[in-house]
This record gives sequence, C-alpha cells and structure tokens, in this order.
Amino acid sequence: EKPKAALGPVHIGSNELLLKSELDPATFAQCKEKMRNVKKSLKALDKPDPNQTQEEQVTNTRRCLVKIGRHIDSILEPMSEDKARDWRSHLWYFVSNFTEFDAKKLFKLYRHAVKKDSGSGEGKESSPEREEGESWPGGGWSLCEGCE
Repeated sequence: EKPKAALGPVHIGSNELLLKSELDPATFAQCKEKMRNVKKSLKALDKPDPNQTQEEQVTNTRRCLVKIGRHIDSILEPMSEDKARDWRSHLWYFVSNFTEFDAKKLFKLYRHAVKKDSGSGEGKESSPEREEGESWPGGGWSLCEGCE
C-alpha cells in the first residue's frame, strides 16, 4: 500500500489547491469546471466502496478511469495538437488529486484499460480510435498486473 499525500485528495467542492499537482489556481479552476461532468467518477476514485472485493474495486476504478479519460478526450478533440497536449497534462494532473497515483500513471492506466476492453471484446463503450500517437512518456504501473 502506498500512503496518500499528507494533505489527502482534493474534493471537487472545495476551493483548496493541493500542491500535489503542478497547476496554478486559474488552471485548476478551469480543470474543475471542465471535469464537472465526471464529478461522480472522480469521487469514486477517491473513495472506493469498502464493501467490494479487491477485484470489484479494481474493475470499478478502471470503469471510472475510462469514463474520465473519454471525457478528457472529448474535451481535447476540438483543440489544436499543442493546446490539447497541454490540456491533457493539466486535466490528468487534476484527476491525480483524487487518487494516490500520479498523472502519468493514471493516463497509462486509462490507455491500458481502453486497449484491454477493445482487445477482449467486452468493452461496449470502448473505441480504439485516438490510440495511436497519444502517449505519455515515462514509468510503468502496477494496477494492470493484477487485472490480467
């Protein structure tokens, strides 16, 4: 188990900005507004259901990440490539405030979940487009190892 940040996750209803992210207050406020449609999924990342088994929690976390990631993709779609790259980073940093994982790991978990869903044929809401050329350099991640 990894310890959570000393100050804990930020709640979407609060005006506090934790230093866990690299977002200035104005960008944070924009992210908060852009992510309002997935507020329930963000909260579910923050507080998994303790009555679920670990496998159910992993499945639910994955589902939330896919919903959040698709929402981010829909926000980025109309943007220019450079602007979309910046906002992808900002939005995933914002999401990282709701979990112990950093933005890069969350992005990788999302991409893996989308690929796994489309590869196994069970992901009704997954779509493989936008996969190519969208990557975030750096580190591996541990959650998927238990999912396979």
